[in-house]
Amino acid sequence: MVLDSSMLFGAFARILSYPQRIFLNTLITDEEIQKTLFSLEDNKAPSPDGFNVRHFKKSWSIFCPDTINVIQSFFFSGGLLKQVNATTISLILKFLNPSKVKDFRAISCCNTVYKCIAKLIANRIKEILLDLVGPFQSAFVEGRNTFSRAPS
Repeated sequence: MVLDSSMLFGAFARILSYPQRIFLNTLITDEEIQKTLFSLEDNKAPSPDGFNVRHFKKSWSIFCPDTINVIQSFFFSGGLLKQVNATTISLILKFLNPSKVKDFRAISCCNTVYKCIAKLIANRIKEILLDLVGPFQSAFVEGRNTFSRAPS
């Protein structure tokens, strides 16, 4: 089979439909923020400020208004405070007596609000991803791997 340029263009020219654009632009709700934050794992690496996700969950009644305000402000303005965007990279020993850089594992300690924003974005994109990623592409699509075949 010979491919002409229109077939190639059709294979790669995927755009968002109007409902998909509306979905992506819908305001993030208070409930969506709380659900997303509470879906994060409790004891992953703490933020540079020392607070992990569990701390936010246990103190939600205190953190709730400010956390929601900061996250909704980001989605409205696209701006983020430096403190929220700060990440500390720590090296963790893989072996007892390291002698090379590869003997360490790097972990990123991202701010909890940053983690929540990233997951909110990922959750929104996940809803439309199957329409954007072609059947022969496997990266980032749940249930697909590099060894699976595309549907006929």
